[in-house]
Amino acid sequence: MAKVIIKIFTSTPTCPSCESEEPKAQRVAQKFPTGAVEVQKYESLSAEGEKYSIILTPAIVINDKVVAAGRGTAEKDLERMVRKAYDVKNMSV
Repeated sequence: MAKVIIKIFTSTPTCPSCESEEPKAQRVAQKFPTGAVEVQKYESLSAEGEKYSIILTPAIVINDKVVAAGRGTAEKDLERMVRKAYDVKNMSV
């Protein structure tokens, strides 16, 4: 089974939108088989943030593709994006 990686980028000091993204991503990850979705958190001003040219936070990257930046994402929308990435990853295995 191929793994979906969700990367959450926030800033310090943080804002309410940034604070809510990681728990939201963790809830979404729990809806998939154990180990199928991994959530990682980074500062926007990090080497990882530079890799994706993250300027606005919160930002969400799924499997190396920036899917949201500068705004919070509804949990149902995040789940839909992860589901799509999960299906694509596991169809190609």
